[in-house]
Amino acid sequence: MYNVSSRMRIIGSYLKSREGGTGKAKYLKPLKELVEGLSHETFVFFDTETTGLDQHTDQVTEIAAVAVRGSDFGEIDSMQARAALTDGTLRKIEEQKAGVGLPKDKRHMTVEQVLEMNKYHDSKMPVRPEFDILNEFKDFCTKHDGLIVGHNAEFDLRMVGTKVGRIPNRGVWDTMLFARFFFHPMLLALEETGDEKAKEILTGIRNMKGKPQATLGKVLQALGETIEGWHTALADVRSTVKAFRGIMHYVQGHLDVSDTASYGKYQAKAFKLVRDYKKGLVNRNENPGKI
Repeated sequence: MYNVSSRMRIIGSYLKSREGGTGKAKYLKPLKELVEGLSHETFVFFDTETTGLDQHTDQVTEIAAVAVRGSDFGEIDSMQARAALTDGTLRKIEEQKAGVGLPKDKRHMTVEQVLEMNKYHDSKMPVRPEFDILNEFKDFCTKHDGLIVGHNAEFDLRMVGTKVGRIPNRGVWDTMLFARFFFHPMLLALEETGDEKAKEILTGIRNMKGKPQATLGKVLQALGETIEGWHTALADVRSTVKAFRGIMHYVQGHLDVSDTASYGKYQAKAFKLVRDYKKGLVNRNENPGKI
């Protein structure tokens, strides 16, 4: 079997600093090489619902995973589980009700608002300790021995791994990063040639400033896929499967574009944008208020 583990790992690590060279793009595998042999793989798509963004103070409230065949994206197995709210979460809820520890940024929600958005209290699934459901996911990954796929996978793996340790995998594929660094440059290069389908997809994923977006909802809509049961873990996982399947079918049908100068130009721009964004986050943390 073609082993793509090392190539998949590059998806989650290509933004790390390296000495020398002419930019991070130098260290990416060519797109053709990256997707070669994927039809022989098993993918484990997963998603979590959490009470917040901090892996140390927030908890996972729901987790789901779906194992699919790379050959036809047929579903092999699935799991989903809901966690009981921890003492720390319950305490935070009470404090926020009393006006203590409320989010300073108005774009952020209270724990209760997050639970409402994720339909936590409406779920009929039984609750179990958070540690138990995360270990069930860990066992699921061990059983299927596949490439883990998630939209913003770094965040979800950090939330899970902090609590139960490393999740077994043959590599990690982040669909959000793949869209930004491979799918978007391909669409933009095709748009330059007058390709109508590329124009149509780009129209669906561009924001108000005209920049392509990698949010799951926009990608699904642009590819003509339906969205059902949004913001529950299993529904989000199956949405990720749809998005990944649609992107891969499109990319594999236009691999020759990745050899063009236009593609290289747009990919280099994508790297610079994310590099500058990450620098901005660092500067903001070290010098609050400057960015």
